[in-house]
Amino acid sequence: MLKACPVLWVFCFVCAISPSAPAEETAESPEPIESLRAQAEAGDAEAQCRLGERLYHGTGCEKNLEEAVKWLRASAQREDAKGQYYYARCLDFGDGCPRDQSEALIWYRAAANQGNASAQFSLGANLINGYGCEVSEENEKEGVKWLRAGADSGHDMAQWYYADCLLAGRGCEADPEEGYRLIRDSAEKGNIYAQGSLAYCLMEGVGCAADPEEGMKWLRTAAERESVNDQYYLAECLANGIGCEKNLEEAVKWYRKAAEKQDPDAQYRLGLCLARGEGCQKNSEEALEWIRAAAKWNKDAQEYLRGIEENPPQR
Repeated sequence: MLKACPVLWVFCFVCAISPSAPAEETAESPEPIESLRAQAEAGDAEAQCRLGERLYHGTGCEKNLEEAVKWLRASAQREDAKGQYYYARCLDFGDGCPRDQSEALIWYRAAANQGNASAQFSLGANLINGYGCEVSEENEKEGVKWLRAGADSGHDMAQWYYADCLLAGRGCEADPEEGYRLIRDSAEKGNIYAQGSLAYCLMEGVGCAADPEEGMKWLRTAAERESVNDQYYLAECLANGIGCEKNLEEAVKWYRKAAEKQDPDAQYRLGLCLARGEGCQKNSEEALEWIRAAAKWNKDAQEYLRGIEENPPQR
């Protein structure tokens, strides 16, 4: 059986996956940096934001995070929503400036109030998780409100996270059907996290009719895009014949991929397969290495090692 599998796999790492850094200009011939700087120095808030983006990435100029933050701050102070969002993100992550999540929350809110969907997502996520504020029922409800605003604008990350709130009834009334709809929309836009969540919904019938076969297709999509959680759950499905024919050899392949990314559950499962010769050639020495690595976090691995200590294998 699969172990309990939360739809969003645990969102404690929300900051690590929040929307990307200031967007890099993709035009084939970006505006000359001298011209852009002149506009920024003349007080053009949009130019200040674009100059900050260019300096952040080193596009057409030498990369300079500190100067990038200077111009993004100037743009934010002139009430440019995009500049406010990017400046907030720099504060949130400590890019080019001291990390200050409380100050970041202020600027996320300013941009969110102007309708910036990325800021609405980040503000909502930070309020729910207590980044720059206290964890409280009031902040959670406000966070959900902002996630919904971002989701209503079609922001794929906001759709994904708001959907989780709807499925769990977190900060709002539970609505699994609407949660499923939003997860599917986000997944079809290419959101890797939503693709894994959609797989879970389809396989378990959460907010929709169960369809393990389609669920496996989405799970494989996310796993092939290097989502470590989905690689582990794909391995579990293959090992147990859930939504597919049982295939221990392929299961071991996916356990190994996730294990190499430091997933302790995958490390433990890979170790067991190697110890038993299930889906692979038996290798007791390598098995013990993986189980010891897993034991830092995995209780089953810890129990396995205690068993070996108490009853050493006969040579």
